[in-house]
Amino acid sequence: VGGAEAGVSAEGPRDCVEFPRFVMKALTFYHEVLNTVEYRGEYAQEDPACALLHAEAMRQLSLALPPGSIAMLVRLIVTRLLPLAADDLYLWEHDPEALIRSDLNGWQERVRPCAEILLSTLARRFPQISVPVIIELSNELHQLCAGISWDQAPLDTVLFKDAVYNAMSLAGEDLVRCVNLHELFGERFTEDLHVMDSHHRIIRRRIACLIEAWFCLGALELPTTLADVVMRSLCFLARPEEDVSVRLSAAVAIRNVVLQGSIDSERFMPYFEDVVRSLTSLVAIVREGFIHIQILDVITALVKHLKPISRTLADSLLESLNGLWVQGHKGDGLLKSNILRCLRQIVRCTVDNVPCALAVLPAVVQSSKLDAPDGIHLLEDSLS
Repeated sequence: VGGAEAGVSAEGPRDCVEFPRFVMKALTFYHEVLNTVEYRGEYAQEDPACALLHAEAMRQLSLALPPGSIAMLVRLIVTRLLPLAADDLYLWEHDPEALIRSDLNGWQERVRPCAEILLSTLARRFPQISVPVIIELSNELHQLCAGISWDQAPLDTVLFKDAVYNAMSLAGEDLVRCVNLHELFGERFTEDLHVMDSHHRIIRRRIACLIEAWFCLGALELPTTLADVVMRSLCFLARPEEDVSVRLSAAVAIRNVVLQGSIDSERFMPYFEDVVRSLTSLVAIVREGFIHIQILDVITALVKHLKPISRTLADSLLESLNGLWVQGHKGDGLLKSNILRCLRQIVRCTVDNVPCALAVLPAVVQSSKLDAPDGIHLLEDSLS
């Protein structure tokens, strides 16, 4: 990893990794060692006969990674490896769908995802060391931001803020015990959401990812007093005028937070129609079938989970999905299959579903023709 001059600057991010393939191998090695069963505390309890082997393994691990080295590694990851790099920002500007796809695929193929995985492991294995370092970095961020107008904040400051928020999301439950959630969501995050500077979309996307990490992937219980604040935040991030990358992250967060039970269905209902309309409009503007499928999965899951839906909403959804079907071309079999599943769920969950059933007939008829492109793959979905 580069020296003190590496990282980010006022002109933008600098490449701080001189040998990325080596760094990825090193990060992956640490991650695999820390997750090897012999190096975990429960190993000796599961197999007392191997207690001596476990004790020796832990001794070797403590020699290789003393507390000071763990703290230094956590700080290094957050300040040098978690900030978005120049290629990330280029993709965000020119091909945001590719950025989302690259973050979802193959964490071992890029430095930042490797660093995120290792930081999550360090926070889980050594919370008493890792969490104080992250809190210290958060305090440094707060001091750095004092007196700054975020509408004119330099890019390096925004990237550092994004990295710290990312570290907070990865630390999960152990960090949440040490912070005031009401202060975070009621003051800091609410302020962040309404900064409309172009750089600050990076922070808005990170807040969506943080909500998902804490209240879905991290299985933290969302306090009832914060449920409305969190849902308003996610709905705000999914609105049509928002940046595409932010909207995509918000869509995934909404699906996972609602479906995992972090938010009661009744509490979500006031936001349901606006969210689904925002997601439907998002489907219409993205280009890649992979991204289409991700959003359709969100819409299908929400409709199924929160049925019944109104005729007005159903008509709006059907119009958008039928339009997406017409835009499809040969080779879009997987996309069309997901459209059919979404259409089917809408018909099943609509209060007055006969007109809805008639509205989906053109897609059903076309997909049931064996001589149509991808017909054999769509036949089962169309008949169901």
